[in-house]
Amino acid sequence: ATRGVKKNKQKKTKQKTMSLCRDIIATVVNSKQVAQLLAEKRATPTCFRVNSSHMELEVVRRFVEEYAALWAAGESPLPLYVDLQGSKLRVRRDQPELDLATGEIVRIHAVQAGAPAAAQGAEKVLLVDPQLLALVKAGTHVLIDDGKLELDIASVAGADATAKMTKGGHLRPGKGFNLRPHPVTLSTLTPRDRAFVEATARCPFVRYALSFAALPEEPEELRKLTASLTGTGKPAFVAVKLERELTPAATKSLAAACDEIWVCRGDMGVQLGLPALAKWYTEFDARAQGVPVIMAGEVMDHMCEECAPTRSEVCHLGDLISRGYTGIVLSNETAYGKHPADVVAVVHAVFAAFAQ
Repeated sequence: ATRGVKKNKQKKTKQKTMSLCRDIIATVVNSKQVAQLLAEKRATPTCFRVNSSHMELEVVRRFVEEYAALWAAGESPLPLYVDLQGSKLRVRRDQPELDLATGEIVRIHAVQAGAPAAAQGAEKVLLVDPQLLALVKAGTHVLIDDGKLELDIASVAGADATAKMTKGGHLRPGKGFNLRPHPVTLSTLTPRDRAFVEATARCPFVRYALSFAALPEEPEELRKLTASLTGTGKPAFVAVKLERELTPAATKSLAAACDEIWVCRGDMGVQLGLPALAKWYTEFDARAQGVPVIMAGEVMDHMCEECAPTRSEVCHLGDLISRGYTGIVLSNETAYGKHPADVVAVVHAVFAAFAQ
C-alpha cells in the first residue's frame, strides 16, 4: 500500500512538473533570425524550429551548422526542432508565388522528380508532385495553406488538371495541399525525411517534429534511426504533430511512441472544418496523453502585423495553460511576422503571470 501511495505521489509530481513547463517554440527561416531573437533582453524563446518541408537538404544542413555556431564554446545550444514532412501533401517548393483570384481558372501540373519547373507564362500554374496529382479527380475539393485558398478540380488528364479557384489568395511555395479526409497513412519514414534525419541527427540539440503521423510505427522508426546515428544509442527527442482526426486510442498509441505531442490547428481545422475543430478542442484532454502537449497554429496570429495581441489571444493562452498544455509553437509570428521579439515577450509575460 505504501509503495502504491508513493507511486501515485511520483505520478502527480511528474504531472505537476509537466504543467509548469512553459515552452515557447519560435519558427525561423534563417540563422540571422535566431541571432536577433537571442539578442533580445526582454525574453527569448525556449526552443527554435525550422521547417525542412520548405527547404532543400543542403540548406537545412548549413542552417544547423550556423545555428550551432551562434553559441560560445562550452555553451549548449537551445533545442532546435526540425520539422519532417511525413505524409503531408504540399505544392512544390519551386512553386512561384502567385496571386489567385476567386473564380479564376488555373492549371495544376505534375513535375517529375528531378525535372526543373517550367517558367510561368500568362497561364497560372500550380506545381505538384505526380503522387499528389494521382489523388485528385474531377469534383475533388482542395484547401491550400490551411484553407486560405480553395479550389475545385474540373478535370484531370495526364500530368495536368484544370481547377477553378473558389477562394482566392496569395500562394507561396511549399504550402499544404489538403484533401478531406487525408488520403495518405505512412508506417515508415519517407526517403526525403530519412535523408534529413541522417544529415542532422548527430547534433545533440536537434529534435524532430513529425507531420501527419497516424501510426506509432512512424515515430518508432524515427527514434530507432536516430539512436543508430548519434553514436550514443540514445534516440533523439521526437514530437508527433496531430494534424488529422484520430480516435482517442490512436492518439494514445502515438503518444506512447513519442516524447511530445503538438496539436496543429491549421491542418486539423482544414481536415475537420471550424465548428468540428472547436468541438474537438474542448473534448481533447491534454493532461491524459502522458507526454507534454504543445499548441501550434496561429496562436498569436494578430501579432504578425500588429505589435500587441488581441484580448482573445491572451485569454486563449490562459485557457491553454489551464487545460494542461505545456507551451506553444509560434509559426508565421516569428518566421514572417513584423514583431517577432514582441510576440515572444508577450507570451513570456502571460506564462509568468500564471507561474506566480
